[in-house]
Amino acid sequence: MRRFILLACALLLSCAALAHDEQLLVGQWTCEHHFPTEQGLTLHFNYHQLFTAQGHFSVEGEIQMRLPGQELAYALDAAGNWSLQGDQLALRTETSQFRPNNPAAQQLHDAGILNASDFDNMQGDDVFQILALSRSRMQLEYHDAEIGDQIQVECFKN
Repeated sequence: MRRFILLACALLLSCAALAHDEQLLVGQWTCEHHFPTEQGLTLHFNYHQLFTAQGHFSVEGEIQMRLPGQELAYALDAAGNWSLQGDQLALRTETSQFRPNNPAAQQLHDAGILNASDFDNMQGDDVFQILALSRSRMQLEYHDAEIGDQIQVECFKN
């Protein structure tokens, strides 16, 4: 019986810790990350992300793609649901809008070479490893299978 009570207490404490982490996550964050690719392309993401207590998130920001001799910028808006499972932050994107945000990107979009509308309404699931989470700072890591790299995401609460 004593063992059962200790197990129940441990379970309650772990649930309380998880709820505390969820409360730390709720709010408006400013995040950024960048990574080079093997083709000489560098991607830089700078965005604001809102996590609500009801499990919803929204993202508003910019993606800059730097190629040798050219820079493309795109605005991104997305929304969906989030959940926290231990040290894993799961995001399920349900809606997204991607649009050119500088003349070079607009020119490629208009020519049909890189049509930003092709990325609208993309849905997907992403899981981030939470490396650090406090009231003012969050550090995440994401493994991108397509480029085979770990991406570090740094966020600060507004």
